[in-house]
Amino acid sequence: WTPTSSLVNSLRVGYSHYYQVFQSVDHGQNPANYSYNGSTYHLYTGQTNPAYYRLPTISFQGAYSFQLGLGWPKTVGPDGVWQISDSVSYLRGNHTFKFGGEVLVNQSTNNVTANTKGPVRFPDLQSFFSGNMNRAQFTAGDLLRHLQSQSYGAFAQDDWRLSRTLTVNLGVRYELNTVFTERNNLIGNFDPNLGLVQAGKQIGGVFNPDRHNFAPRVGLAWDVRGNGKTVVRLGGGIFYEQGSYDSFMAIGNLLGLRTAPTGVSLYTNGNPVPTTAGGTINVGAINYETLGPGQGTIQYNWANNGSGTPLYSGSPACGDGTVLLASGVRAAPCVVLGVDRNLRTPYVTSWNFGIQRAITNNLLLDVAYLGNHAVKLIGMQDLNQPQLVNGFSPGWGNPADPASPAG
Repeated sequence: WTPTSSLVNSLRVGYSHYYQVFQSVDHGQNPANYSYNGSTYHLYTGQTNPAYYRLPTISFQGAYSFQLGLGWPKTVGPDGVWQISDSVSYLRGNHTFKFGGEVLVNQSTNNVTANTKGPVRFPDLQSFFSGNMNRAQFTAGDLLRHLQSQSYGAFAQDDWRLSRTLTVNLGVRYELNTVFTERNNLIGNFDPNLGLVQAGKQIGGVFNPDRHNFAPRVGLAWDVRGNGKTVVRLGGGIFYEQGSYDSFMAIGNLLGLRTAPTGVSLYTNGNPVPTTAGGTINVGAINYETLGPGQGTIQYNWANNGSGTPLYSGSPACGDGTVLLASGVRAAPCVVLGVDRNLRTPYVTSWNFGIQRAITNNLLLDVAYLGNHAVKLIGMQDLNQPQLVNGFSPGWGNPADPASPAG
C-alpha cells in the first residue's frame, strides 16, 4: 500500500505445512493376530497401542545376518508455521526510515518412536527356534505430542545519507521466542536441584524464556571519489538463532523433554515398592539385560507366549540397579535429556568489509572480507561423567578401578 510518494506499507501473511509418515507395509496389523500369506499368526508383544502395531524387528546375527520387520513407526506432523509481518518505509529528507514487526506461530503434532514394536535379536537362526535371544528392547508409553510456540520480532532502521558520497545504515531488532508448550503438559525436564519436573506440575514452563535478544546493526557505504567507480562498504550485526523442536524433543527418535519419565515407577535402595516423580509422563525405554530361562524373563515369555504371557510387560521402570522386577528387568537408571532452565539464545556476530571498483563499463572487481563468530551454541554434556581436570574429579577415582565410583 502506497498512500503517498514517501510512504509505503508492506503486509505479508504466509503458511508453511509439513506432514510425513514413516511406516512399514504391514502398518495397522496387530502382531497378536498377524495375517500373512493366507494364515494368521499370534505374537503377543504386550504392545496395546494400535499406532505402534506391526511385526517387531526380529534380527539374526552370525555369518548370514538378516532381519524380519522394521524398527519403528514415525509420524512427523502435521506441522505448520503461520507468519504475519508488517513493515513501513518512510522517506524524509536524507533519511529512509523503516520499521515493522513479525509474528510466527509454530505448531507440531508428532509421534516419533523408537523400539515401540519390541525388537528382539538372536545370535543365529538356531537360537531363534530355542528362544535364546541376546537382546530385547521395548519402549512403553504414548509418544504422541502436540507442541506449540510463538516468536515475535520488531525492528527499526535508518538509511541516513550524510552526504552525496556517504550513506550510513543504523538499525536494531528485538526478538522473543516463547518456550514451547504441549497441549496436555506432556513435556518435562531434569533440574539438578529439583530432580524430574513436568510442565503444569512442579514448574510452569519447562525452562525460562530469554528476553534479552537485542540485535544491533550498522553499515556504511562510501563513494570514495564521488564518481561511482570506487565504493567502500562495511557493516556488522547480531543475528539470533531460533531453535528447532528436534534439538529438544527427539534425539535418537526418543530422548527429549517429551519423554522425561516423570510418571515412571522409580525403584531405589533395594525397595520393591516404587515411587514416582509426581508427573504423568509414563514413557520409558526398557533394555532386557537379565536374560535367562526362569519365569518372568524374556526367554520364558517367548517360550510361553500367549495373551496372558506377553513378551513385554509394557511398564517402564527406572532405578539404581538394586531391584530385580518380576518381568526380568533390573530397574537401571533411565537416560534423561534435560535443558538448562536458564538457557540463553545462541547468536552469530557477523561483520564484513569490502571494496568495489569499476574497471570498465562492463567489468567490476569486488574484494571483501567476511567474518562470523557464533556465541552460546547449544551443546550436550553428561552430568554424571567425571571431569578430567589434572586427573579425575575428587571423589571419583579411576574408571580402571571397578571399586571406584568412576569404575
